[in-house]
Amino acid sequence: MLTIFINFNLFMTVNSLLPLYMKEHFPQFNMKMQGFVISGWQMTFAFFSPVVVCLLTRIGQKNTLILSVILEITAALCFAFFSFVEDPWTFWVLNFIGRLIEGAADTTTAITVTAIISCEFADQADFYYGFIIFAWGSGYITGPVITLLIYDSLGYAGNFFFLACLIAVGALIPSICMLPSRLNAVEPQKTSKEDIWWVRA
Repeated sequence: MLTIFINFNLFMTVNSLLPLYMKEHFPQFNMKMQGFVISGWQMTFAFFSPVVVCLLTRIGQKNTLILSVILEITAALCFAFFSFVEDPWTFWVLNFIGRLIEGAADTTTAITVTAIISCEFADQADFYYGFIIFAWGSGYITGPVITLLIYDSLGYAGNFFFLACLIAVGALIPSICMLPSRLNAVEPQKTSKEDIWWVRA
């Protein structure tokens, strides 16, 4: 739940700050160009889902969630470091890549958390799904507020450095230390003779 909340705080931070930053420092990019950069998240969210399913079956749920958090930290650091780029088109391309990384992280987190709830809390799945939706919505609501408060003190790059640290402490460490290792267990696929048409009893 905390991982979802922090991830979508980052999502709203980028949505709030990046267009304003581009408008101020790179006025040659119109709203369409700004919107295309922002849409990188949605593009990845739509097309990265099958990859997440493969990851879950190959490396397990815990490792997949840890990977998603590392990707989220990477995205936050990318946005921070990319702010030091002065060339307009280099800045545009790099931030688009950052949005793709962020989208991959959020896709992986959303699917993995849902899978963990389905497996670990099958009898109370609906109850925990409600908490996930609450965390999702809370991240959307509080993201812009937290962004404005931190932005006045730390600036654009400092905001993303702060979020990277927050994700590391609030999501990465708990994912490594608190999730049981059995979540990485991958059940071997059982193939019976009836499942293979060329095997005759």
